[in-house]
Amino acid sequence: LMQKNFDARSRRDERVVNAIFLTADLIEKYGWKALLAIASRISPLGRVKRFLEDLKDASEINEVVEEIVKEEKRCLRARYW
Repeated sequence: LMQKNFDARSRRDERVVNAIFLTADLIEKYGWKALLAIASRISPLGRVKRFLEDLKDASEINEVVEEIVKEEKRCLRARYW
């Protein structure tokens, strides 16, 4: 049982580290828009996303969100297939 808990914790920690590196890469590539896009995705009530949708360059931010989703899917496919 302890080994299972350790393995689960290790996998979770690995996912967190991967997410941090992915986030850093996206911020480096897209700048502040990546931060706003990430915030819109993790906002539980979607308040940030609604705010972003009102911005003039919301289409650019949507592109960043799409890029994040594509990259996450690519990472998952690479890891589990």
